[in-house]
Amino acid sequence: MYTITGTCLCGRCFCGAVSCEIQLSQPAAACAPRRCDCDFCTSRNLQYLSDPKGQLRIQSPQPLQRLQQGSAQAEFLACSQCQTVVAVCYREAEICVGAINASLLQPLNQFAEAVTVQPRLLAADTKTERWKQLWTPLVVEEGSA
Repeated sequence: MYTITGTCLCGRCFCGAVSCEIQLSQPAAACAPRRCDCDFCTSRNLQYLSDPKGQLRIQSPQPLQRLQQGSAQAEFLACSQCQTVVAVCYREAEICVGAINASLLQPLNQFAEAVTVQPRLLAADTKTERWKQLWTPLVVEEGSA
């Protein structure tokens, strides 16, 4: 486990039911969210923030909605009430990493300018290796139906 000395940011889905928190190892101003150019992400204005040396926690009183897009290798975690995408995650054996929807963290202007990425152009194994290197260790706490 890492010792986090940077910034802790919190957010909620649009209806307020799901809370999320990311601990960054550096100041928020040094972090640039990634804006995926796929139809799913652009239609929802999603920008993702991660820090491999940080920690990401999502808490929901209800089970989260899990969506898959593109190669179906990652899961998009959404509020079951308002359908706000809170994060995207990747699981493999003991690994669970994710990237938070930066648009839920206020104020938005605290980050460096977002960069556009095109993960759909990467090979499947290249994507997963990239996620394991760039995304944040993730803990999801959710209630049962």
